[in-house]
Amino acid sequence: MKSVAVGDVRALIPEVFETQKRFIWKSRLQEKFRERVSETIKFYIDDEVRKHRFKRKFLIVNQIIDTINEKWDARTICSDFPEDSDEYEALKRIDYRDACIKSPFIDRLKAESILSDLKELDDKLSKDEKDYGVKWITFSLLSSIIDHPNKTVSKLAKNVKQKLKSVILQEIYVKYTTETNLKHLTKCEKDVLRSLNLNGTNNQQCPQHVVRLYWLLAEDDINNNCKKLIEKENGFKMQAWYYDKIISYLRRGADVPVPLKQSAWTFKRKLDDTFGPDVVPPTLIRTISLID
Repeated sequence: MKSVAVGDVRALIPEVFETQKRFIWKSRLQEKFRERVSETIKFYIDDEVRKHRFKRKFLIVNQIIDTINEKWDARTICSDFPEDSDEYEALKRIDYRDACIKSPFIDRLKAESILSDLKELDDKLSKDEKDYGVKWITFSLLSSIIDHPNKTVSKLAKNVKQKLKSVILQEIYVKYTTETNLKHLTKCEKDVLRSLNLNGTNNQQCPQHVVRLYWLLAEDDINNNCKKLIEKENGFKMQAWYYDKIISYLRRGADVPVPLKQSAWTFKRKLDDTFGPDVVPPTLIRTISLID
């Protein structure tokens, strides 16, 4: 059956290619198409290309949001926008903290958009659906939405986050073993592990293989931050709470893995060399962002 399905898909490739090619030529988008292909290739290896793409997306989203603000009636609700419309996607992509700056109208539309996604995810989790993912709602984003000034949004986000955390933790329990490498974990699974905040290597809160993954991830995060520090030097920034966490690792005894403590010491020494002994680096301030 698989070979038949593959054959069916392969048969469509020439038709799709020719249709796309005709559209590009008819619209005189050859050069734009080449630019986008080149950008996509370089996106994963060049920071400047990533910044350029983000800036372009940011400008487009803001233009669309400004158009909604200017041209749509104040009685408009989020569900008035078709799911395949630019307005719908722009409302999904803009951060709620930036939406509230635009206008009370955009702030309300964004809140409605978030509520719609939260209810969809909550419904899927309640029904134990295997495909419970909702494109615009990630575990890390739920942590941010919990601080939403709208109490209805905030309360639902908190409940959904706990449900999602339980589901993903259960999947981690089943999927992985004491031999699992961090590269096999998804970003969402890593975010859930970070949220556990375990006290030590003998923690009884989770199975031993999950405790192992937690500490491996904590060590990996320290090493990655140390690399960023070396690269950016005195331009490096981090949250104050993370600095406190590094210090707590150094002050604790045998309940912290030795490799992690060694990484923490290396990181601390480089921080001292860069900013001065025991000086907390500049705080990482939230920048205007998009939901990607």
